[in-house]
Amino acid sequence: MRALQFHQFGDSAKVLSIENVPVPEIKSDELLVKMHLSPIHTHNRMRVEGVYGGKVEFPACAGSEALGIVVKVGSNVKDFQEGDKVACGACAGTWAEFFAVPSRKAWRVPDGMKDELAAQISEMPLSAWLLCDFLEKTAGLSKGDWFLQNAAGGTVGQMLSVFAGDRGFKGLSFVRDKEKAEALSQKGIKVVCTQDSYWKADVKKILGTSKAKIVIDSVGGEAGADLLPFLDEEGQFVIFGNLTGKPLSVPAGDFIFSDRILRGFWAAPLKEKLQGEAREAVLKRLASYMREGRIHLPVSKIYPLEEIEEAIRESRMAGREGKVLLTC
Repeated sequence: MRALQFHQFGDSAKVLSIENVPVPEIKSDELLVKMHLSPIHTHNRMRVEGVYGGKVEFPACAGSEALGIVVKVGSNVKDFQEGDKVACGACAGTWAEFFAVPSRKAWRVPDGMKDELAAQISEMPLSAWLLCDFLEKTAGLSKGDWFLQNAAGGTVGQMLSVFAGDRGFKGLSFVRDKEKAEALSQKGIKVVCTQDSYWKADVKKILGTSKAKIVIDSVGGEAGADLLPFLDEEGQFVIFGNLTGKPLSVPAGDFIFSDRILRGFWAAPLKEKLQGEAREAVLKRLASYMREGRIHLPVSKIYPLEEIEEAIRESRMAGREGKVLLTC
């Protein structure tokens, strides 16, 4: 079968190549799935570049999420059969004609759900949902509390605004682009554009006498430090991403001389723990958000595996609207 493999870490547009490899042998609790659509996520590129969590053994096949058709079922699997259309996430090697996946990481796609949506439901929407759970159950965010998030124009940021709003949390989103800020505002998301010279005054006006309980930084570098003046003295600074690739730069005194907490959030271990009926319930809930048009997963372009270099370039384009998908 054809698969996108890499034998060393490096630029994903350069080190990934199409290779002919054996079809995976499945274990008793696994499914063999023929890939139909598989997204290119930022963390997929980071894994190829060697800057993402988890161990990689070379040669490795890239990709972590896909929509496909079950072509073989492990001997201990009872809930799936050949011919089922499934969405799979938090798995490995999906940028290939076939991939093996534990059945607990597969979800039977309901009738009527568009393929482009089903191909994306298991990663970004689930990450946003689990982040919202984390804010509430681990970080202690309560109804009426404020949280701030930068890079909020992305898919996860927009979905988090929706999920958090439904739980009664008050979110304030930060973006750099004025057009993006206007688009978010039209969706009912409270947003501040940091290109405006008076943006900090806007934040003070919105928060009033309140301080945010949580700041979520997905940018890295000094971007998060700009939000620290609005974080409560007992608040939490949560690192969710690092779009700039720069080391986090925040004043040490802002933490030493307060009761603030600096912590990270990684959805992958939580996805591993989310199994069975609990996982089924969350995915059904996410699907209902899609049906109601409350969350959106647009597609920018679909490329065959052979055009991976162009697909990677497209996925890196600033201002791109929608996810880049691969297909066989």
